[in-house]
Amino acid sequence: RLAPELALQATYGLQYFPSVHVTNSAFDPRDRLLCQTSGYDYSTGECAAVRNGYAIATAAGDYDRMQHAIRLALRYEY
Repeated sequence: RLAPELALQATYGLQYFPSVHVTNSAFDPRDRLLCQTSGYDYSTGECAAVRNGYAIATAAGDYDRMQHAIRLALRYEY
C-alpha cells in the first residue's frame, strides 16, 4: 500500500509450450500454395492454416516456447 486508499499490485506469469519438431509440425508452406490454387476457398483446411499463420516455412530443428508477463496495477479505493 502506498496510502490507505491507494495500492500498487504486481503479478508475474510464466507459461511453457511443449516442444515441436519440424517434421511433425503444422507449419507447412505448401498450404499457402494449395490455398491460392483453390481460389482462396476459406472452407478448405489449407486456407484455415493460412489464416492461423501455419503456412510458413520453418528452419529445421526442435522448437520450445516460453512466455512471461509482468502486470502492474494501481488501485484506488474510495
